[in-house]
Amino acid sequence: PDLQADITRDFSNDNINKFDLQKHCGILAHLYMQLFATSGLNNWPASRLQQCQPAMQKWLMQQGHSKPLAEQGAAQVLAALNATLVSEAGQWVLTNHTEAASELSLMEVAEDNVKNHVIDRTFIEDGTRWIVDYKLTALDEKDDLINAAEQHRPQLVRYAALFLGEGLPIKMAVLFLSLGQLIELQDITF
Repeated sequence: PDLQADITRDFSNDNINKFDLQKHCGILAHLYMQLFATSGLNNWPASRLQQCQPAMQKWLMQQGHSKPLAEQGAAQVLAALNATLVSEAGQWVLTNHTEAASELSLMEVAEDNVKNHVIDRTFIEDGTRWIVDYKLTALDEKDDLINAAEQHRPQLVRYAALFLGEGLPIKMAVLFLSLGQLIELQDITF
């Protein structure tokens, strides 16, 4: 390995902050999505969500981000959450369905291996188990959302396998928060 490359790499706070900002924005968005699902959509008008922006900024600053990056990140999360809350797909996913769970942590034990899986949202609707993964990815309407969703198929298939014992049909989807669009993955095989 090239040890010199590691020695000269720029590990300044600015570079680390830019790298971690998207990760922390994703965590923040997931926390709010869980809050929406558990407290009910009627409790989250746009005006209330807007009031959360200072708290979002503070949380991002507590993660080590500079004030300008925290402001940028909070604005991104706020815009994505607003897009999701006003979308039909976002409202449907966050509605209180049968056996609904958000940020569901399931442990899988296989011989000498233990894996923990955290499922963003799952529920049963009309006799079908839904598994939904949230993505804060910056996309716009012209992007190929089906291909973007397909990139997450292996992860969703792993999650779906955890529910095979239920004997219910399973549907998997990605909810793109910035667009409020739900993309269902087709041709599920295990």
